[in-house]
Amino acid sequence: MRAEAHPPRDGSTPAHTTMTNCHWRCELNKISKIRNIRRRQQNDVCYYCRQPIWHREISDFASRHGITTKKATLLKATAEHLVPRSECGSDALHNIVAACWFCNSTRHRAKQPLSPDAYGMKVRARLAKGRWHGFVARSEPR
Repeated sequence: MRAEAHPPRDGSTPAHTTMTNCHWRCELNKISKIRNIRRRQQNDVCYYCRQPIWHREISDFASRHGITTKKATLLKATAEHLVPRSECGSDALHNIVAACWFCNSTRHRAKQPLSPDAYGMKVRARLAKGRWHGFVARSEPR
């Protein structure tokens, strides 16, 4: 029987695993709680780009920050593992930060992902030149 280290990214349930669906839900629930703790500790801004992030009510968020809901989708809060699970990173509070969907997904597309600090510097430099999300959300809500 083949054991899966993590749930499939496509949302499907693996046919043969050592963890039950309940275990997967418990793990995801734990990570969601940690993400929300980190999001509050970071004052609702992305760890990398320092743009505001949201976890509920996309329409309200978009309106408050003067962006479309399509652009707001890029700023959805996600749990970012500083040391990826694929490199034996844990699901512990010290290893998870809140990052916008765009920064989180872009960091892991690289062949050799940068360290969290180096990636943050790269992101903020590109954002300052208008070459990251393609927009800057207003930091002060209306």
